[in-house]
Amino acid sequence: MVRLLVGLVTMSLMVAPLKAADLLVAGGENNAWFVVPEKATIDGVPEWALAHHGRQDEPGVYHTLRRFDQKPTTLATLDHSVWLTLQPRQDRPAQVPVRVLRVGWNDRIERYIAEPRTGLGVLPDIQTDVGSPGTPVDMVATSTGPAVLLSHDGGTWSVQRLRRGRWEVVDVPTMDPGSSLRLGLDDDRLVLVASHDDNVDLWWQEGTDWTGPTRYAATGPVLDLATVGGRLVISTQPAAERVALAYAQPGGLAQLGSWSPAEGDSWSVLALRGRPALGRVGESLEVSAFDPLTGTQGPWMSYQPGSPLGIGVWPVLVAFTASAIVLLVLLRGRPDQLSLPADLGPLPPVTRLLALFIDALPGLVVVFTWGEGEFRLLIDAVFLSLDASEWVIYATLVGITCGWTLAWELLVATSPGKMLAGAGLVREDGSRPSGSRLILRTLLKGMILLLPVLAVTALRPPGLQSAADQAARIVVVRSQPPAEASDEDG
Repeated sequence: MVRLLVGLVTMSLMVAPLKAADLLVAGGENNAWFVVPEKATIDGVPEWALAHHGRQDEPGVYHTLRRFDQKPTTLATLDHSVWLTLQPRQDRPAQVPVRVLRVGWNDRIERYIAEPRTGLGVLPDIQTDVGSPGTPVDMVATSTGPAVLLSHDGGTWSVQRLRRGRWEVVDVPTMDPGSSLRLGLDDDRLVLVASHDDNVDLWWQEGTDWTGPTRYAATGPVLDLATVGGRLVISTQPAAERVALAYAQPGGLAQLGSWSPAEGDSWSVLALRGRPALGRVGESLEVSAFDPLTGTQGPWMSYQPGSPLGIGVWPVLVAFTASAIVLLVLLRGRPDQLSLPADLGPLPPVTRLLALFIDALPGLVVVFTWGEGEFRLLIDAVFLSLDASEWVIYATLVGITCGWTLAWELLVATSPGKMLAGAGLVREDGSRPSGSRLILRTLLKGMILLLPVLAVTALRPPGLQSAADQAARIVVVRSQPPAEASDEDG
């Protein structure tokens, strides 16, 4: 899902250099994080969401784990942790707050749980010069902790790195005036990437010193950085309408490929399970795999927000619906004796199940022919283990089945399956049911079919009625020989 991310770039596709967008992203082998505007508050200011997609999440699903009134300034991830820098307090402009959050997979509820359970873990603030406070520009996550690049007034830069619970200043080499600086990571080493005119200079940290610069000429301005599989990937703009990806290394750039983004397209380079990918945010979050061998871009896959609950929405719905149906049945009760005509008796359970299968045939044809459904759908529905898209397919099957049979029942008080079994619907006194009773029965029947676990309320004697039958005071009956009728009376 995301499966995601490391720094979004907005494309103007003009001769001028492309401009970085506002989305903060960070991705790795197992987790992807991104900070996006969610909804506007009363005063029109957006609320910012920290969202997460993990390797064990359903494809195309992310979960919002935290929200902020103000947008965080930088983001970095390693393994199952994510670090953020927040905007300084107005009364402490020289102190940059730093927070951390960790996630772990919970097998019982089948989703990721954040630690701490509420809020964020607090790390020491980054202390900057009171006379020239630093603004975080980039953050990377090393094996010993995060490192942050800060910009200062006058075009100066600084780097601080967290070691043993304390922030340490890392000396930065002198840059060409007017250079734009970024901080990257390659093989757990800090890399400074300076962009000036059409040239790119790289400094590689070796211990406490820097080697370089290594100059790459005529590459165009740097648009974005991402660490993919432990290696630094640089996105540049070699031409007005071209974007290039390359692995950065001391001996030169190893080109991955280039492409021409669509006009007005906004995109990002991201690390996704050891491979480079592209991401963008429009009406939804989308990710597209990038083939490093051919330089081609795959189709965009949309990511949607998952349930905000600690457990899935369907178990909650099951508990609520089951309680409501059981309460309804208990309140209405059921008659100890049915006043059916002597030649009518309840339809046996096995025959009734076969009739239901016949009634479901039109829906099965639709969902398995045009809806890309599979027969395992019916089994997974019983155990409530369908994903969001499969629930839509299964709900379509239930909707077609209930609508199709209701039309028949309103006309002739039976359905095709029941008709083949010689059965029909009558009230508990043997008269024909009204349209309102048939509609009520169909609504409750649809609820039971959507959640098959509720079938435990079905077919209880003496009338072998389901909860839907009992609520509507309807019995499914068929003709029976006089001998069976006298046995029933006895």
